[in-house]
Amino acid sequence: MGVLENAGLCSKPAKGTRSSRKLAKCSAQGEEQSSEALRRGPTLWLPNVLVDGIRDGRPALAKLREARNADALRLLLHIYAACDLSAHNGVPVEKLRFAWPLNPLGDRADCSIFGVAHGTFQSGGDFAAPFLTGRVVKVDGRTQDEGWERLFSALRLLRSLKLITFSGYIFDGASGVGQALFPFLCDDSGAEEAFADRVRQAGSSMLTRPLRGGKQKIDAFKGFAVLVPVQRHIKPHAIGICRPRYLPDTEATRRWLAKIERWRTSIEFLPVA
Repeated sequence: MGVLENAGLCSKPAKGTRSSRKLAKCSAQGEEQSSEALRRGPTLWLPNVLVDGIRDGRPALAKLREARNADALRLLLHIYAACDLSAHNGVPVEKLRFAWPLNPLGDRADCSIFGVAHGTFQSGGDFAAPFLTGRVVKVDGRTQDEGWERLFSALRLLRSLKLITFSGYIFDGASGVGQALFPFLCDDSGAEEAFADRVRQAGSSMLTRPLRGGKQKIDAFKGFAVLVPVQRHIKPHAIGICRPRYLPDTEATRRWLAKIERWRTSIEFLPVA
């Protein structure tokens, strides 16, 4: 409330009374004070759906309150603040990513086919800093700050509640250095996943033996193999880009959605057997 009071957006109760604070009247002076408050610090745009929900669904913030996980709420806001759709298609991968090892399985024409194995969440130190406590614990025989497990536990909760998504991309270099070439697996449906499905089908068709059970679409996020063809001259890295599932209705979001929609008909980077 102190921030709102200092910005002139609400008034203090009169001394010696029990009246509640009142919102500032909508006036030219109030609008100027509101604008000044926004200029003094970074603005975080959040979609209304976080509070209102979709149709009759439970609002996201209500679900987080029920989960009683303050780390998850903090992380969700952290992800919204870090999300840069125009430059990184989401949160920059040097800050937060899902990384898979790639296992070479064979060659076909001018492509190498890789199997995508079980991956892990990874995060850069500056992004994780708010969660680190300085208290060291032992996990799987290694010593680490206890905050790392809190961070990744919050990530798993946000993903299970479908408040964030990861889109797996093939990069032509390590995180922070390479360029994202094309998607191969996505949490969400849409243009990205439509293209990614074509990539997986191309990878399956390039091997002489079909996948066990004849399945073409397997979830690598659950540790199963996905076949991804990559042109031989590329040294690929498989990295998942994180972004909020519900994006704010801004001009930047609309431009990014228009760009991503082109994946539906794109043939660039799509290997051909």
